[in-house]
Amino acid sequence: MDATTKEKLKKLHRRIFDRLDRDMTPNEVAHFKSHARALGLRAGELARMDTLLQVLDAMEAAGKVRVGDYSDLKHILADEMERPQLMQCIQEIESEMLDVRLCAGNNEPWVPTARGAKESRVLPPALQKSTAEGTAKYCEALGTQDIIPAALKQEIDTLCRTQTTQQAHCYNEGKGFFLLINNFTQSRKGTQVDEDNLLRFFRDTLSYDCLIKSDLNHEELHAVLALVQNHLHSGTSLGKERTSYASFVLAVLSHGTEKGIKTIDEVVTTIDEILSYFKADSIRSMIGRPKILIIQACRGREDQLGIEADSEVQEDAEKVVPSTPVDADTLIAYSTTQSMRRFTTRSQYKQHVSDF
Repeated sequence: MDATTKEKLKKLHRRIFDRLDRDMTPNEVAHFKSHARALGLRAGELARMDTLLQVLDAMEAAGKVRVGDYSDLKHILADEMERPQLMQCIQEIESEMLDVRLCAGNNEPWVPTARGAKESRVLPPALQKSTAEGTAKYCEALGTQDIIPAALKQEIDTLCRTQTTQQAHCYNEGKGFFLLINNFTQSRKGTQVDEDNLLRFFRDTLSYDCLIKSDLNHEELHAVLALVQNHLHSGTSLGKERTSYASFVLAVLSHGTEKGIKTIDEVVTTIDEILSYFKADSIRSMIGRPKILIIQACRGREDQLGIEADSEVQEDAEKVVPSTPVDADTLIAYSTTQSMRRFTTRSQYKQHVSDF
């Protein structure tokens, strides 16, 4: 990380301290000190501290608060003191920190991880020009123009074309944001390959701002979702101005059940819980912008049935008969989400389907 980026992050870090010191009453400071003592700070030292800034500096010296890591601080404010307004202040400044890191293209963590877990990585917005140019540069970097099929190149190039008045109903162009959550990385074989392939497409080909989080527990998963929600609401920096992201993609690679996906503490989070962070009423700035959820996880314990394909493949001197799942090649499109009623007249769903 360069010195300029470090200095910007340090200033944002101190803004959190200054804001808390300004907005907390003397009684709240005394309450805060009692919880700071539970984190390991000495009672005698805390008794000699007159201001919240002194307490926060002591927490930082003890490693309980660091630039980009405010888990203990947020726990005190949200769970012990019930001050959601101050929590919101921290989340807003964390979003600004994410902008700084994305613009700098460094690989520092921005949300705390579990003890001993893999660190988060904020990945650079790789190629800032058009997607078509990004595709060519990516192929050139790998030493071949044939690494991406021609049909896919053509489809990607199409995404870059300027929207015309005849395409007014289509989504707008612009930078997207990609969040990848990869859990159980030590036990799920091949998950690193899946991660690399997704990044090649969203980061290197489409130039999305990308964030990876690995091996999260239940609490950390919701912290990440809430922080990304806030970042999407705030938008991305474009020069000196801010603009909303044009799209959002979330990929979850994990173990799962019929009810949802698992975190590393074996707690199940439902898909509805995840989606609730990114619906239009939660992020009004993303209304009319595509939001895609990709899930690589089990949905039960039964083996999926398959039927043999016509061809045979020779592999390691053994004859392998390929099969395809019986549910393959099937797309189901509902006019509404689960438990919701559909409109019987003037349906936008029917109109869009007929437009195909």
